[in-house]
Amino acid sequence: MENKTTIQTVKGTIFDTDRAEGTAVFIPAGLVGIRLDAERFASSFGVTDLHPKEMMVCSLPEPVSGITRHLVFFDNLKKKIETVEDMRRQVEDTLDALGALGAKTVAMNGIRSRTLPDRTSRPEAYQRRFVEEYVEKHPGVFETIWLVDKRGGFGK
Repeated sequence: MENKTTIQTVKGTIFDTDRAEGTAVFIPAGLVGIRLDAERFASSFGVTDLHPKEMMVCSLPEPVSGITRHLVFFDNLKKKIETVEDMRRQVEDTLDALGALGAKTVAMNGIRSRTLPDRTSRPEAYQRRFVEEYVEKHPGVFETIWLVDKRGGFGK
């Protein structure tokens, strides 16, 4: 099967409900601002209990605003991301979950890990590689995958 998935990088916020029907929010441990933004975002869809789950997947019969209808939250306070292999598993679990829900357009923010084997690469470089590898193994599941970062890290 020919792979027609487009991987787009964008500087901005993951909380844009007009970007993708499936949104994956990775909540970094210790970053209170992102945690509060994620909780506000989820509550706009009627989701009020993000904790203490390490991964939460929910679908809505209709989008509340924009086109988002499927949400995946990973709480990295609960699920420690120590290595790039942890990042790989998180990317795969996320895309598996959104693919199973039937989402064709997906947005996800950056994942941080405590250790990187190559200190010249940013975590986003690894994450992009893992998304590309997933798309190669699972062609045709998604139309577009947006990699979103406030600093524009995916493009560096």
